[in-house]
Amino acid sequence: MKNPLSYLALILVLSVFILGGCTISFTIPTDTPASLPTPVPVTILPTESVAYNPIVTISPANGQAGTLVQVVASGFMPNTLVSVAMGPVNSGFSEVAQGTTDSNGTFVAQIPVQGEPGMELVFAVAAEGQPGIPSASNFQIMEASQPVVAIAPTSGESGTLVQVVASGFPPNSPVSVAMGPVNSELGQVAQGSTDANGIFVTHVPAQGSLGMFLMFGVTVDGQPGVLSSQQFQITGAVPNPQSIPPTPTPYLDMWTTYSNPVFAVSLEYPADWQPTPGYGSPETGEIRFGGINGFFQVNAMDTEIIDMAAASEAGHILQPYGANPTIESLQIQGQEARLILPSEGQQYQAAIIIRYPQPVNVTGTPCKFFILWADQGHIRAIIQTIKFTQ
Repeated sequence: MKNPLSYLALILVLSVFILGGCTISFTIPTDTPASLPTPVPVTILPTESVAYNPIVTISPANGQAGTLVQVVASGFMPNTLVSVAMGPVNSGFSEVAQGTTDSNGTFVAQIPVQGEPGMELVFAVAAEGQPGIPSASNFQIMEASQPVVAIAPTSGESGTLVQVVASGFPPNSPVSVAMGPVNSELGQVAQGSTDANGIFVTHVPAQGSLGMFLMFGVTVDGQPGVLSSQQFQITGAVPNPQSIPPTPTPYLDMWTTYSNPVFAVSLEYPADWQPTPGYGSPETGEIRFGGINGFFQVNAMDTEIIDMAAASEAGHILQPYGANPTIESLQIQGQEARLILPSEGQQYQAAIIIRYPQPVNVTGTPCKFFILWADQGHIRAIIQTIKFTQ
């Protein structure tokens, strides 16, 4: 049996610790046993800390003022607002475009360059709140070439189709083509826009009396006109159309008239062509006629810019005009027009798009352009007979 005095002593000791505010602490050894591996520190980055490698490239690397440059920004954060700036080397930048990167962090813009010949331009792309990334290469503005207007052929009967080639003009600029006798006033016969290389091509029928010399001129808005380096001589006159019945077809002597009040148009076509079943409606009437040697079909387009409409039609995914169709700029009844001709190996369907003198309401839709599809062998002859009735 234990001594009661020893219990009393233990109680006194514990009372001293409690009353004195002391606590009893235990120390756990921290030494790692030799048999356990040393822990390796692991850092987990948040998603927004993932690194991207933004790159900006341009194409082409040189050209005249006005050249359209493609700016490609890649390696940016996906679905992020970015802005594109342009400016001379070692100078300030000006914002020229903005947009949002796609799901791959890529953004593409087309920018027309501006500046003096010899100037080097830098493009930069910046995400919102971040420093801009300069293009990997600079764009150098080249000296503008001297505008030249050439024609072919240089002689023929009145009515001969003359190809007018304008080169060395400012890129992507509206131009007008004029024609008239030498040493006389010229009248506008065609209009359009130069391409990215400053080139414009059109075909114009020569008009005049026997022995007349014609000049062609091309003008860019706000600049002096440039005359063709050659003249066109009319070597034969077409008889007065009032003196003989018109025969606008190489296949038939007799054509008949097609009129469609909905599309506000009339035209001539071979009399043996018949309506094609399945085309048209009670609202528009018969819109397609054809025979063993050709066809035509009419419609209208609700669009704003004729060149965009022509490019969209020529580049249709089904390639009705082949892989490499050509587009000619014409004027029909004083209205701008684009003729689409099929590429080699696709010698059938062609089309003409013509601006209406005023928009035509087609089944409730105001349309600015008339479009005609026809076989290549007949389309030029049919075009000569088109008349707008509104």
